[in-house]
Amino acid sequence: MTASIPNGWFTTCSAELWDATGVEAEVGELRRQFQAASLGLGAGRPPLRLQLEYARLLVTLPARSDIREGVRLLSELVDKGHARTEALEYLALAQVKLGDYIAAKRSVDALLRLRPRDASGRLLHSLVLERAVRDGMPGAICALALSAAALVVALVVTRGGGMARRAG
Repeated sequence: MTASIPNGWFTTCSAELWDATGVEAEVGELRRQFQAASLGLGAGRPPLRLQLEYARLLVTLPARSDIREGVRLLSELVDKGHARTEALEYLALAQVKLGDYIAAKRSVDALLRLRPRDASGRLLHSLVLERAVRDGMPGAICALALSAAALVVALVVTRGGGMARRAG
């Protein structure tokens, strides 16, 4: 027996229909645990596994401030060497989400140095390059158009000034 997907299901599902209350509750709980562990006894540092779980969840949220906080926590984990490959994957994805393609490329390169034959790392590398080209092209085209317009204006002004001198 196979389950069927209702006709039009894919077209009606959207972010508007997504209920974020479960995720928000999970973030709130992990944030509480993370802050309690940060202020707790001992070194004042939360367990690295908790930091990884919290950071992974933060980078999935839509708010840029949450993503930036997740990037900071993941960067700390990479520097400490804890769950380095997993942290690098999430770090690269978060950096792509923020549009920081240079940092994302560095993270993916570090991941591929650790696991050169890893299919997900190679796919992530392709994603970073594709997004950098796709998002970078409109900016490059705009810069090129502005440069061309400035050149045309400079030529018109220069030639117009020469014509005024000849007429006078």
